[in-house]
Amino acid sequence: PLAADMEVTGVPTARLWVSADTQDANIFAVLEDVAPDGRSTFVTDGRIRASWRKTHASPWGVREHVWHRGNADDLVPLVPGEPVELVFDLLPISYVFRAGHSVRVSLSTSIGQKYQAPPLAEGKAPTIRLYRDRARPSAVDLPIVQ
Repeated sequence: PLAADMEVTGVPTARLWVSADTQDANIFAVLEDVAPDGRSTFVTDGRIRASWRKTHASPWGVREHVWHRGNADDLVPLVPGEPVELVFDLLPISYVFRAGHSVRVSLSTSIGQKYQAPPLAEGKAPTIRLYRDRARPSAVDLPIVQ
């Protein structure tokens, strides 16, 4: 639980190290506010298709945002079992997490039955492994206002 109120204003960025048992997977990250009574409130979310993970410098010079240009030659299938880093922005927010509340990030590979299933997954529901060690430090960076 937070010791004091925490204002988050801007664009959160997910930096997740994952592996899958398929050549592709959708990853949905949901930022939530968890009250002391366990009630959860949606704050923002972001998503990425793992095969489209390649990033580039934005053509308009904004450094704070992660840019995936989406060209066909940027498509890189996953190698099943091999960890990769997925870096993607969540939608911008301005939100105050209150003292006593907790911040939670929930991850999912679907937000509905076969919701935009990646063709490279060949119809299989992927099993994802999230890494959180020194070599692969998964995190969600929050733009905290001091």
